[in-house]
Amino acid sequence: IRDRYQRRVHGEVSADVESFMNPAEWTLALLHVARGTNGQKRKESAYMPLPDVIDRFTEVITKFVPYARQLEVDEFRSRIYDVKVQAVLKSHRLPLLDVFKSYLRKEQGKKSTEMDYLGFKQMLTDAGMVDNVFTFESAKEMFARIQQESEDTASLSFSEFLESVVALAPYKQPSPYLPLHSRLAVLLEQQLLPRLGHKFKWGKKYHHR
Repeated sequence: IRDRYQRRVHGEVSADVESFMNPAEWTLALLHVARGTNGQKRKESAYMPLPDVIDRFTEVITKFVPYARQLEVDEFRSRIYDVKVQAVLKSHRLPLLDVFKSYLRKEQGKKSTEMDYLGFKQMLTDAGMVDNVFTFESAKEMFARIQQESEDTASLSFSEFLESVVALAPYKQPSPYLPLHSRLAVLLEQQLLPRLGHKFKWGKKYHHR
């Protein structure tokens, strides 16, 4: 798409393979794609009526957005399994497992092995994680997107819960100069675990940090 746009607008493709489009250029490029993917010949598509262009553009966006979101999720999941991020999670694994277990849903009087959205929402509320930046709507979207696509149940396994904790870190530590593992460490050691630790034996350790 980028090369086709550059040929159309600039007459050539930039030799810089890392060159980027700004939002306006990206939108214009998508419009060119929409005009050129309707099965018409080039001359015919050049004179496509505006309503048809709008319809085609809407169709392209509708098809493109789900793939873009999946790429975003896949890219973030790859960062979750970075060695340094995993090291932070490992050092706090037992407290996180206690927190996870304490918010599990109950089924027929017995605790489930997975966390539903109500438990996730309550955990965030108790930890004071919800604010005007990370809202309940943000939490609901995160919960839905963090689940494995193959699952039909609306709940999180422990590994998915850990993913949600990592996903929360950039919201609570938005500095772009801090790597993800550092943001996660601050979240766990100064916010999430200290605020939830009063129910557990390990709580005092985090309050003294």
